[in-house]
Amino acid sequence: MGPGDLITATWPDGSKVVGIYARSERGYVVILDLQKNKEVNCNMRTVKLEPGNQNKIYDADKIVRTIQLTVAFIWGCLLGACLYWIAI
Repeated sequence: MGPGDLITATWPDGSKVVGIYARSERGYVVILDLQKNKEVNCNMRTVKLEPGNQNKIYDADKIVRTIQLTVAFIWGCLLGACLYWIAI
């Protein structure tokens, strides 16, 4: 499994996430969830990871950057609205 691989993570309770393998850190696998556009941390001991398409058609760095920009934009809008209401 390498960055960009499509994988399915299945938890013991039956929950599933289909996403892109991003990295491993501190005993966890980080997956970029394709449906919710967020990072999901999976404990390697409890979550069953199944490989999907190994063609690496996704660029994990580009998806992470898109998520970061989206979060920054939302925080900017929220902060701008708060400052606007304080100034009034």
